[in-house]
Amino acid sequence: MWARARHYPGHSDAIFALAWSPDGQLLASAGRDGSVRLWQSSKDGTLEPIAAYPGHRQCILSLAWSPDGRLLASGDTAGAVHLWEVTSPHRCLLIYRGHRRFVRSLAWSPNGDYLISGGDYGDSSLQLWESRSGRCLFCDRQQYRLFAVGWSPSGERLLSASFDGYVDIWTVGADDSSSSPRAERSLRFSEHGRPIYCAAWSPDGQFIASGGADNRVLVWRPQTPNPQLITTYRGHNRPLKALAWSPDGQLLASAGDDCSLLLWQASSGATLLSYSEHRRWIRCVAWSPKGRQIASASDTLIHIIDLDVD
Repeated sequence: MWARARHYPGHSDAIFALAWSPDGQLLASAGRDGSVRLWQSSKDGTLEPIAAYPGHRQCILSLAWSPDGRLLASGDTAGAVHLWEVTSPHRCLLIYRGHRRFVRSLAWSPNGDYLISGGDYGDSSLQLWESRSGRCLFCDRQQYRLFAVGWSPSGERLLSASFDGYVDIWTVGADDSSSSPRAERSLRFSEHGRPIYCAAWSPDGQFIASGGADNRVLVWRPQTPNPQLITTYRGHNRPLKALAWSPDGQLLASAGDDCSLLLWQASSGATLLSYSEHRRWIRCVAWSPKGRQIASASDTLIHIIDLDVD
């Protein structure tokens, strides 16, 4: 698989989060400098900076687009999640303050009505809340330092991955006294045995990929009561901190402390591409919805890898 890369400066400090809009037209980036920056993707695949959201005063760790692409959620180390309109001028709709400290991860429900957020250092909570009101519907603190959360494409299940070495799967159902959803733990995956820093549902919701301090990425089927391990990928030699599925669910991109971004087949673990132009650890990877670009970040620089997938 042939690839070329472009590099984009813009942030004044390390970048911790990247997210493509659902239509692939915009890329959001955020990090230690406290700013969220928006980039417009042109027809030739280049990025142009178009705006910055100045609402945060702390380091930003997480980003997530609403399913309709109108809103962006951004979470910071002070425990605040901002929901704001991606228009000019940007309008903040609400600030969710249910977390005590680091909001490491965010995910929208497929219908856009709810969000889940995972608290890392100083918080360690999984929270489910309404996007319109900011009302917290569910909170669990049984995992230590959540690094990744995800909502299945069907909207029926959640995942939460933590420093204590577990990926928990939650079943979402309506509360008996109202129509609001609640979450109940239905499965716990402990195959890594060490801290888990990244996890994500496949686009069809059939599989989960997870990676962490054991330097491995595991692809597995979250079936009850016994998860089925599909692939073990051992291409990295240091802890994994980020991964992303291709839109068709056939490939995975993974990256972390070894400064390499690897592209490989989810079913077999065969490596298709090794990208080594990063000079420091990588904390975020995002695959464009159109499937032809992968965004990653190291230090203050965004890397856009153009893929020839034909």
